[in-house]
Amino acid sequence: MRFVWTPRNQEKVKRHGLDREIVEAVFEAPDMRVAVESPSGRGVAEGTVEGRCVRVIFSFSGPDEAYPITAYPVNPTRRKT
Repeated sequence: MRFVWTPRNQEKVKRHGLDREIVEAVFEAPDMRVAVESPSGRGVAEGTVEGRCVRVIFSFSGPDEAYPITAYPVNPTRRKT
C-alpha cells in the first residue's frame, strides 16, 4: 500500500508521539485489523508496533493508496472489535 503524506497529516501524527514509519508499520503488523470502514472510504486500522497498540484513522485516496488522517496510541484493552 502506498501512503500519501502531507505536512498536515505528518504534524497530526507527530503530536501523538508517532512518525510515518510507525503508522505505515501498523498496516503490516501481524495483529492488524481494520475495525471500521465506511462507504465514504474512511477506515480505522489498529495494530501493535514496537510494543504499542496504535490506531490509525485513514481514508482511501486511490487504489491501494491510503491517506493517514491521524494516528495515536491506544490502550490494548480499548481496541475496537
